[in-house]
Parts: sequence; C-alpha cells; structure tokens
Amino acid sequence: MEYVPPWKEPYFIAIAGCSGSGKTSVSSWIIQKLNVPWTIILSMDNFYRELTNEQRALAFESNWDFDSPDAIDFDLAIEVLQSIKKGKKTDVPNYSFTEHKRTDRTTIIYGANIVILEGIYALYDKRVLDLVDLKIFVQEDYDVCMARRLHRDILHRGRELRLSIKQWERFVKPNFIRNIQPTEKEADIIVPNGVENKIALNLLLTHIRLRLKTKSAQHLAELAKLGRNCDQDVRDLVRLPQYSTQLNGIHTILLDAKTSRADFIFYFNRMADILVSLALETVFESSVESKTVTTPTKRQFKGLYLPFDKVCAVTMIRGGECFESALKASIPTLSLGRLLIQRNTKTGEPELHISRLPPIITEGCSELKVLLTDAQILSGAAAVMAVQILVDHGVQQQNIVFIVYSSSEIGIRRLHAAFPEISVVVGRVSPSILSSDYDRCYYGT
Repeated sequence: MEYVPPWKEPYFIAIAGCSGSGKTSVSSWIIQKLNVPWTIILSMDNFYRELTNEQRALAFESNWDFDSPDAIDFDLAIEVLQSIKKGKKTDVPNYSFTEHKRTDRTTIIYGANIVILEGIYALYDKRVLDLVDLKIFVQEDYDVCMARRLHRDILHRGRELRLSIKQWERFVKPNFIRNIQPTEKEADIIVPNGVENKIALNLLLTHIRLRLKTKSAQHLAELAKLGRNCDQDVRDLVRLPQYSTQLNGIHTILLDAKTSRADFIFYFNRMADILVSLALETVFESSVESKTVTTPTKRQFKGLYLPFDKVCAVTMIRGGECFESALKASIPTLSLGRLLIQRNTKTGEPELHISRLPPIITEGCSELKVLLTDAQILSGAAAVMAVQILVDHGVQQQNIVFIVYSSSEIGIRRLHAAFPEISVVVGRVSPSILSSDYDRCYYGT
C-alpha cells in the first residue's frame, strides 16, 4: 500500500488583487493565525521573465510594463506549482527588483502543508486555477493602493517618487482595470479592505481550518490502514541481534525505572554499538569490494574495502540522536542530518518541523546508503514519514537501514507495508505500543 504524506497534496490558496491592495498582509495574517508548520507564501513576483539589456534599461527608467500578464512566465510558474503539488523538492527562482533580473540564488521548497500563492495575476491563468483549492480576491480603494505602492517602491526598491508615480499612471492602474479586476469573478471569496476586514478573514480562517481538519483525518485514516493485512511474523521483517545473556541483561537495565542516568547512558551506548554494527553488516552485504594490502611485516593480506564515503546518517530528534556516539565511533567521518517529526497534540497527526539532510543526499544518489535512527517506533507514523522524506530526496528504499532500539509490532508492520524494501535493525520488539521516554532518560530532561 502506497503512503501519501501531507505534503504530497498540499492545500493551495491563491490571493489576487491590485498592487498595494494588501495581499501580502492577508497572506501573513492567515499564516500567523493558522500556526501550522511548513506553511509558505509563494509570490508571483518570482516568476517575472528574464529581461534583455535593452529591456532592463527601460525598467530602470520605469518604462517597462511589469504589470502586464506578458511580464509573467506562467509556464515556469505552472512547472514550479505542479512540482510543489506533487510533494517534490522544488527550486523556486528569486527576482531582484533593484537589479531587474533573476538572481543566481533559488529558494528550495519541500514538505509544504499549505502554499499561499499571492500576486496580481494569481487568479489569471486557468492552469493555476486548476491547481488551487481556495481562491481569494482582495479589494481596496485605488488611492490606498497607490499610497502603499509608492511607499514600497521608494523605501524597499530604491525608486524615485517621480518614476513610481509615472509607472502607476502608465502601467499599474490600466492593467488592473483591463486584466486583473476581471479575475475577481474567479474568486471563491472577496475580501474588501484587506487585513482590516476581520469578519471576512475570520470566516476564511474557519473554512481553512475545517478543510485542514478533514485532510488531517484522511491522513490518519490512511496511516491506520497500513499493515492491517500483514500476517507475516514481525521478526521475519526485521534484523534482531543474536540473543545472549549479555543482551538480555542490557535490556533489563534499560527498562528498569530505577536505573541511574549514568548507567542508562552507558548501557544504551553499548546497545547502540551493537545495533549500528549490525546495521553496517546489512549496509555492506552487497557493496564491498576485495582489496589487498601490505602489512607492516611486508606480507600481503587479502581483505575487503568498505565504502564508508557512500554512507551517511539521519537522526530523528531527539530519540535518534542517542545513536550519534555509536555512529561516530563506527565511522568518524560520517555525514549527519536531522529530522524533527512531532505529533500534533490536537489531531494526533505527525508533522514535519525540521528537515536538515546531509549535503551528500542528492537526486539520483542510487549508491548512497542511509542509516536512519530513532530510539523507538510506536504507531509507526513518524517512522513512515521519515522514510518518505528520504525517498522524496532520491534515496532508494533498498539503501535505507532504519536503526531503532525498541518497536511495537504494529509500527514495524506499517513501516513494512509502506516501504517493503527497507531494512530495519531493532533491539527489541514489543507486541503492543508501550511508550518509554528513552531520550528523556538519556538526556535527563
């Protein structure tokens, strides 16, 4: 069964209106009130077409029409929006109004739950409208729009007052009347007076929250379905360290509520060493090469070359960070990344808050092996989401090894149902979901 994370179907909102009508203020107000992680504002200004040197010269004299629909590269905008809609890592261009050209720097967008597209032509192109879930048009008096536009141009874009007024009269107002105002009919809701209209904005907020609640419930329902039809023995789906008296003794110490923090850290590190070693055996099973070396006594030794440079690790904050000592002890040059996925206390839905992957992870990294670590897997929701993030960034399923100290059976089943090709190395498996604060015991907080 395929897992579909929230960012595979982000909620798209388009906000249009006259230049200076308050579109950005409305967008910022919505983001502030929603307080949902990974909500982004995407400006249509990023998609202005590249100008020739002659056109740039006209732009510096305010003789170039930036308010015409022809000034927007809608094909590029659609390409970027479709990529974000599919949940892919997407590079968004940046446009400099002081230089009148695109900069060399791009903004990377990944994992967005809500995307607010704002711009004068946000409701102009039918292809954009087909992607959008909610369409908003902000109304404001011409005089207010003009005052805001002049304020922005002079203070933030280094324009002269004379040239800004000229641009308003020649391009901005005529284009609004001719091309932008007619798009008002495409809007699901019209907001007069912009951010000052709290009644309209609160109604809008209620509607968005209701849609997000429905979307969240659907995501949780899909997660709950994962692994239901799997009747295979869980121990056949994972790699467990070989049973020994020492291993059983370490489990006993780690699970004992009376264990001191110092002892817990020591024995968890012992367990982490065992699990990381087992994980590296899994990683190198099919990727080692023969290598002959000369010993200090001038003898030839036929051994194996371990490609450590093709291995990186991603720890899940905070539980997975308990494995960092063992990881660094095994591969001192190991490149590390981090993910923070937390459960929403209101909905129960896992949410991605931080994604800082190692630079070595790039698109098409078919040979790269990734060790993903966490202290425990309970429902499996966060684990499934973490693996999906790696897959979205080009890591092959079969190259992912999930290292975890303790896991519930349902967590393993869900992880296997979503990603049957990954390897899971686990210290112990529990029949039921039993939460233990291993990270709190390890860090003392």
